[in-house]
Amino acid sequence: MTTGISLCMIVKNETDTLAACLDSVKGLVNEIILVDTGSTDQTVELARSFGATVFSCPWQGDFAAARNFSLAQASGNWLLVLDADETLAPGSPAILLQEIRQPGVEGFYIPIRNFIADGHTYVADQAVRLFRNKPAYRFTGAIHEQVAGSIQDTNHGQGLAVSQATILHRGYLAAVIQRKEKQARNITLLKSALASAPSDPFLLYSLAAEYMQAEDFNQAENLLHQSLSHMHGTEGFGAPALYALLFCLYQNKKWEELSRLLADALRSNPENANLFFFRGLLAAASNDAPAALADFATAARQGADTVPRHYIATLCGNLCLALEDWPQAANWFLLAWQEQPRSPYVLEQFLFLNRQESVQINWEELASSYPGEPEEPLANPRLVWANWLLSILRFSAGATSAAACLDRKSGLPVPGGASLPPEWRYLTLVAAEIHGILLLCNNHPAYKPVCLTAKIRHTAIAGLEILSRLDSSDPKTLSELPPKERSSL
Repeated sequence: MTTGISLCMIVKNETDTLAACLDSVKGLVNEIILVDTGSTDQTVELARSFGATVFSCPWQGDFAAARNFSLAQASGNWLLVLDADETLAPGSPAILLQEIRQPGVEGFYIPIRNFIADGHTYVADQAVRLFRNKPAYRFTGAIHEQVAGSIQDTNHGQGLAVSQATILHRGYLAAVIQRKEKQARNITLLKSALASAPSDPFLLYSLAAEYMQAEDFNQAENLLHQSLSHMHGTEGFGAPALYALLFCLYQNKKWEELSRLLADALRSNPENANLFFFRGLLAAASNDAPAALADFATAARQGADTVPRHYIATLCGNLCLALEDWPQAANWFLLAWQEQPRSPYVLEQFLFLNRQESVQINWEELASSYPGEPEEPLANPRLVWANWLLSILRFSAGATSAAACLDRKSGLPVPGGASLPPEWRYLTLVAAEIHGILLLCNNHPAYKPVCLTAKIRHTAIAGLEILSRLDSSDPKTLSELPPKERSSL
């Protein structure tokens, strides 16, 4: 056996995701063991290009058996288990290298963010994915296989710790599920496993998770009640199962049962940030905005991880809007922006809030964290302009190129009609002035004196200020405008 960490994987037709997975463990693992169960694409060749040792193993409908075959081939002191649609979050390799030095720890639960829907929302979970290489430590379960039980059985219920690293899982995105038909396969396998072990809490929880993904919250709720009733209190999936049940009760509008379960859970764990998040949802459903805001704020401060932090911050911002507390709304949306600076919705709120006398949006602060591309196509003409002007501010700070800003200008929309309203005419003048400076900078990259940088910054901010004070209708792109109006730009 060699020192270091062996990465153990089972794969089939994973060319779309495998490279990102293997890139994420560079500098952490000393060996890559990849068990291929029948790929017909370039998965094997791609794995070998990363230095992986590849084994072929015919698929037998049993994930645990395939996992254990991969473990048996590894020579490292520690085994890291990942799927091809998973990556270690930035910074996690360094964390894991430190954590394996801890004495008395046989394995680590690693928090997992399961991204769903649009890829910006996730459901939190955890599983033992890093553990010592010992023959007794093996997976069980034909699907949603687990190794925690064998480690705890060998060590009298001890030996496991929770890592500060994070795994990012994108296998539950709608496109991935559709491509692999994962839901139907998983439900069939789980029902088959439950026929032999109908009281297994993990199988019940796993089947509930599949029904939640299919948005069958009634089935999921029933299964989660069963799962929790069969738990002993030491299961690593106990908290995620509770949160899943709370979410199902919320979706099924069972307010009284949700309230009772939350009260019981908070009595046992009064500092649990995730419970405050769910209580906030319940308060919001009851139209109690102040109570919902207080609970969401507590959840955000204490680090709730059932949903992304930017989502909770956006909820708080929305509640502040409902309460007409404009400064606090701006503060919450700024937090949401810092966590997820690609949200058209949050950008729209900044444009609205900047109209309020008690709020002054710092556009340069927003631009400093703006990646330059929104998370979705922008249909609102004001947002198209705001996107461009924020990019201009980033250019003035040296973060983007003039060419990139020029490329976006041809799609700037303006209202149609025989003549432009005064506000839009002012914006066209702003665009024309910025356009001239960009051309100068693009044609002469070394020529960017301080005076021009300051001028372009002030002009862009002026554009954002006027943009926040107007509405638009019937937008047309520059290419659709009459030549006379187009030339004014």
